[in-house]
Amino acid sequence: MKNLFDSTIASYRVKPDLISEHANHEESIRVGGYANRTLLELVQNAADAMSGTGADSDPNAGRVEIVLDTTRNTLYCANAGRPFSKSGLTAITHAHLSGKRGDEIGRFGLGFKSVLAVSSAPKVYSRSVSFEFNSAEARSAITGIGSATRRLPALRTATVLDADRAFTEDRILAELSEWAATIVKLPDVSDTTRLRREIIDFSSEFLLFVSAVRRVRLRIIGADPFETSHVSRSLGDGLFKIEGPDGEGEEWLVEDRMHAPTAEARRQVGEAVSRAEVKVTVAVPRRLRRENRVGRFWSYFPAAGQDLGIRSFQRSMERERRPNHAPSQRL
Repeated sequence: MKNLFDSTIASYRVKPDLISEHANHEESIRVGGYANRTLLELVQNAADAMSGTGADSDPNAGRVEIVLDTTRNTLYCANAGRPFSKSGLTAITHAHLSGKRGDEIGRFGLGFKSVLAVSSAPKVYSRSVSFEFNSAEARSAITGIGSATRRLPALRTATVLDADRAFTEDRILAELSEWAATIVKLPDVSDTTRLRREIIDFSSEFLLFVSAVRRVRLRIIGADPFETSHVSRSLGDGLFKIEGPDGEGEEWLVEDRMHAPTAEARRQVGEAVSRAEVKVTVAVPRRLRRENRVGRFWSYFPAAGQDLGIRSFQRSMERERRPNHAPSQRL
């Protein structure tokens, strides 16, 4: 981690304009399409961390928990996936460098940066390493370069945290650490009203598209407490039962296909974001009802507006760009 920190500061000394460039990039994410997707992005990051891990006998396999403490304005997201690796640290402190496979959700280190929409100083506690962003040490190192920019990048210079001390001082963190491999803590969050609404409105069907996540527990602690959970159970042969907070469940048939974009399609989207393969998933209720007749499109990336319904999918298709044509045929 020290090498990553030192190399970033060294690059800023050589090219001070990178400071404003990186800060502006983070600001565009903070106020852009990722701004209203905090919980989804955190769960998607957790899903990738848990992909291919956890035996069926492990009671914590596929477990994700989100806690909003409205008294201290703090949001937590814990998962039982893989601890942070060296490549993971490199990806989270950069953009467009993540090495995830085409069947994983995030790839470019952008989704995590959505946390800047609610907190300017994210902290990560993992069983391999614990670190924070936008620390006093990091700000001092950047401002010492003498750049004229007033806005500083927050997520490029991670510094080590004392996890043992943090667990002693934070009972929620300590509770989550009993089972979680990684915990993201967002202190001093803004807009707790929106985060509360995201928790209450969290859709159970989202679990159909993050197969590594088997259970999501969401809690609000404070003056007006709330708790809910969403569970995905595999029944075999592509059949899943999704159980909402009321305990009722619905069975879904889920089918995945890997799609290889053409060279032309990859050229049009650009090398920075192209993939050799992308996963397309279709989920159909086992028992069709009248309300199921109109489908919905779920994207792992910000779509136009906040509604991720079928209209967003139609808008992208209507642009008549070749990269959209083959995936639509696959659907």
